[in-house]
Amino acid sequence: MTEEIVPFQLVTLENDENVMPLVEAELNGFPIRLVVDTGASHTCLDKSAVRRCIPSALQRKRFPVREEDTAAADTVMGLGGRRLSHVLCMVNGLKIGNLVISDYRVVAVRLTNINKMLRFIGQEPIDGLMGCDLLSQYHARIDFGTMTISFCR
Repeated sequence: MTEEIVPFQLVTLENDENVMPLVEAELNGFPIRLVVDTGASHTCLDKSAVRRCIPSALQRKRFPVREEDTAAADTVMGLGGRRLSHVLCMVNGLKIGNLVISDYRVVAVRLTNINKMLRFIGQEPIDGLMGCDLLSQYHARIDFGTMTISFCR
């Protein structure tokens, strides 16, 4: 088993006690910013990031999905129990450090409200949330002492 160690930075929200880990990654060669969210069951990407990083999504005005996912009736809940409009899509070329992830299903949602809040407090917007699905699949260990995440493949 190979271990990939990836650095993260802490984004301060309201004060030093209210922080979230942020990983710089790439999707099809485009830089993206992912918040590590252990409370998110699924990895999510902002719909605008999917359009920007997957050119075929722009051409077809729809997102690439596997046939068995097109009829998925999953409900995605946001903070406060609000239902979010979403699309399941397959991504290839998700690169986190030297870890390259292909044929991986993510949820494309609008992260508009999160990004409005981040801009309001002077932070840069994010492109997605790295959820427990990805973290558990790669046996991730988050180390706040060294500010790194270890992924095993």
